[in-house]
This record gives sequence, C-alpha cells and structure tokens, in this order.
Amino acid sequence: MIKRETISHMILEILERINQEEGLGLEVSEETVIIGESSQLDSMAFLDLINAIEEWMDNTLGMFISISSDEENFEPDGPFGNAGRLAEYLTEMIKKEGLNP
Repeated sequence: MIKRETISHMILEILERINQEEGLGLEVSEETVIIGESSQLDSMAFLDLINAIEEWMDNTLGMFISISSDEENFEPDGPFGNAGRLAEYLTEMIKKEGLNP
C-alpha cells in the first residue's frame, strides 16, 4: 500500500515547484494553507496543484481520481485546508480504491 509519507512528499514537491514558478514566497510544509483566507495560492496556482496531483496519481499509480469534484472538499476545514490534510485525504481515497502498487 502506498504510504502517506509518499503522498505528502509529492504534494510538497508540487507546492514547491508552484512556489518557485509563481514567486509566492510560501514556506512549504504540511501546514501550508491551500484554500481559505490565509492561503497564498491564487486560483491558477490552486488549479495547477490539482492538475499536477491528478496527473501524478494517473502516471505513477495508474489511477484517475477527480479530487476536486466534492464541494465539501473546499471548506477551510476540509482536505484542501492544508497540505497535511490533503495528504490524509488522498491516502484514504487510494485505500478506498483498493490500490496496492
């Protein structure tokens, strides 16, 4: 089973790439706010993050899951609240799909 740490590492790498490309000045960690009032990601950076995660899951794990289809995910206390919660959410989604690479 894919580990949460692997998912977290992937998210943080993508956030760091976006941070550098966009010059956002983020301190990238599991506490990095993705959505909400204190988020430094604009809508384009957020979409870039979602697309990159979905692409990674498809290319690396051979599975496509739309992670942005549930409105509840966009609440500040939801999975997009910070990078750590997103890692937990994705790990659970992968478990539910029964993926075991």
